[in-house]
Amino acid sequence: MLNALSLNVGDFFAESSTKESWFINKKSLTDGARECLETLGDADQSVILRYFVNQSLRSPAHADFDHIAFFVTSGFENWLELSRPKISHSFSRNLKNIPASNVHDTTFGMNERVDAKAMVVQKLETSDLEFIASKLELLSVRTIAVGFLHSNLNSENEKAIKSFFVPKGFQVFLSSEEKSSLPETQRWQNTLFKARKAYREQKIEAELETLRTQYKNLKVERLTSDGNAVKLEPLESHLHLGLESFSVRDGDGIFVIDISAASPIVSGFYNTPEFSNEATTFDPGPMIMGKSFAPSLIDFLFATGNLSQVESLGISAVSADRAKPRILEAILALVRNNQERKHIDIQKELLGLEKILAYRLWSEILRVSSFRRLKVSGPLSSPGLIKILKAWRPQGIEIMTHE
Repeated sequence: MLNALSLNVGDFFAESSTKESWFINKKSLTDGARECLETLGDADQSVILRYFVNQSLRSPAHADFDHIAFFVTSGFENWLELSRPKISHSFSRNLKNIPASNVHDTTFGMNERVDAKAMVVQKLETSDLEFIASKLELLSVRTIAVGFLHSNLNSENEKAIKSFFVPKGFQVFLSSEEKSSLPETQRWQNTLFKARKAYREQKIEAELETLRTQYKNLKVERLTSDGNAVKLEPLESHLHLGLESFSVRDGDGIFVIDISAASPIVSGFYNTPEFSNEATTFDPGPMIMGKSFAPSLIDFLFATGNLSQVESLGISAVSADRAKPRILEAILALVRNNQERKHIDIQKELLGLEKILAYRLWSEILRVSSFRRLKVSGPLSSPGLIKILKAWRPQGIEIMTHE
């Protein structure tokens, strides 16, 4: 008999096909996978372990970027960071740059030039590449992302990098392989993220292969899809409520929406609590994990009784008795700071925030997909959240859970 286990590995969590999730910083990937495998049966049986590496493109964790070399046109070493737009929420004066990457120590300016007319002005020198190759060997860096100016018009210099480094055992990703219509910085950013994902895939596969000491007949296989795909009928879409991101899948593809479990509750434009548009992660983490003082979406669901099976999610670092009153007090404090009223009905405020959450979710879902039936799955697809979605759903839409 062949047993199978699927893992969706994110920046902070691993989600398994056995419905178990865990925080990787607290429980290692291999320890969590081992526990899941133990539920499948005898260690002598043949087991296939399929994994998918998932990472947020909106707010990626900075870990692993120091294992990637980033080759750019000389003089443009800081262009990604400088070109990122400044963001402001609710017309706040507190502007800040969106972080672009964390590869400053392994970014190399290359003496090459292609002009705006697609002419190669300066070719790469082999001696320069030999020097950088020896440096990368010392740094134990084997993955390279390349972003050269105007490479979408003429990719000769980028391809020269690939031709030189691939035979030496390096992985090389070129910005010229991205859609040529994309802005220059977006092509560079996409290439950098692809390089990071490839590095993570190798690292994760090496970790999972260590399970062979216990499971002799284990086969590790990388998935190209996250395994959350469901069979969709016409006019049907799939909403996956993951721990690190919420996504909608339909016939046109997968779309990550601009709200997630880690979205913080903030003061809105009209001095009422709302769920922030800011891309957030589980670093430092929600209040339920004992790592923050600001409530987030997942904290709200827990404190209002709309989140079930907290233990299986791998996020309950603090006891429920301690977390719930702290979260409710934080939400109440946010209301008090923004509304000049002597008496505040916390239950009424929570119901209002529940309505805001439902409207926000529906607006994001319908922004990316059109459907008549919505299938919902994922670690956060609890009866409580399903009930909220059903209570405020647009007319004519059917909601069903996917097992």
